Amino acid sequence: MSRSLPLDSFLLRAALEACAGRKTRVWLVGGAVRDALLGRPLHDLDLAVERGAIEVAREAAARLGAPMYVLDAGRDTARIVAYDANGARVFVDFSRLREATLEADLAGRDFTINAMAMDPAQPERLIDPFGGQADLAARLVRATGDRSLLDDPIRLLRAVRQSLDLAFSIESDTAARIRQAAALIHAVSAERVRDELAHIIARPYPTACGCSIN
Repeated sequence: MSRSLPLDSFLLRAALEACAGRKTRVWLVGGAVRDALLGRPLHDLDLAVERGAIEVAREAAARLGAPMYVLDAGRDTARIVAYDANGARVFVDFSRLREATLEADLAGRDFTINAMAMDPAQPERLIDPFGGQADLAARLVRATGDRSLLDDPIRLLRAVRQSLDLAFSIESDTAARIRQAAALIHAVSAERVRDELAHIIARPYPTACGCSIN
């Protein structure tokens, strides 16, 4: 890995200690890994936990003296709202693996650049089964798999937002799939669509990604 990940974060240390206390494995996943590799500031931490994510989050929150919120009891997900050393608010999210293995969990994520993980026990090893690091280097937003956009159609808009946020291009096959599946956005709640569109139109050049959705 070209950049070190935030193992010195006291927020991450509290989470790792809570996982160790409950003897469950944990991985840093998603946007935190992507942003660390890009050298961007880390505002939030996403942690995939082998089991008992809510209980781990509760213990980590107690260690930090921070509030914890259950986001989805059925899916075993929770969030700590804390502050880093500079006083900036940080969300630390804990989610139980959605599948039997980490690799299967990553396969269900939206884009390759968000489908990477790091095991704190082996911080020198990037877990990157879908070529996310190569897509970071190529500055591409690419769907993780054939069903990535279909499994959650809000990703049709999220691809545009992420391309604008990162100043990346949308990979050509992914862009074609977005156009083909555009009608599926009607199945997404108005609130989720509103939030994505608000991010998109707030950007200075909302056509910079080279992908239109009709």
